Amino acid sequence: MKTKNQVKDLIITRKINLLFFLFILLFSQIAGYLSIAAFSSLTQIIKSIKIPNGLIDLNLDIYNPEEIEVSIPYYIQNHGIYDLNDMIMEVDISVNYIDISSRNNITAQIFSKYGVLPNCKAFSTLIGDFSGSFTNFNISAVIAFIQNSDIFEPFSFLIDINFHLKYFFNLIQISIILDDVGLIGE
Repeated sequence: MKTKNQVKDLIITRKINLLFFLFILLFSQIAGYLSIAAFSSLTQIIKSIKIPNGLIDLNLDIYNPEEIEVSIPYYIQNHGIYDLNDMIMEVDISVNYIDISSRNNITAQIFSKYGVLPNCKAFSTLIGDFSGSFTNFNISAVIAFIQNSDIFEPFSFLIDINFHLKYFFNLIQISIILDDVGLIGE
């Protein structure tokens, strides 16, 4: 026969076990909801990233090297409930032209830059320009293009953009890669 204290201890133990079970159940429901919310907003986040967001401004004035620059507008809207972190953009621009003396098709990398963008808080928008100055250009390749290209042959600028970010406590990494996207040659 159980004593009165043993019965009381048994009732307290059962109540503690019930509270622990309810806590675990509630915690798993909250964790499940947050995971579903993160993944459901992921497609909206990817759709709302616009790189480039408009025209890319490319100035190749070799007579004023300090004014050689490129500017790539971007628009990032975070519809999610978590911040977008560790946003990195890498941009390479190449020019493809016909060499006037050798008649060979030349592709030369004229610009390269790696940069870190600011974090985008939940439910906010990040608008800016990824810019590079003459220090990011291969000036000798730019001069070779301007001096050696056949002006009667078409040429093109090709841009590579690699954009990376982390989401949902840095557990999900998103990468957007644009390779050899043609820019209009002038």
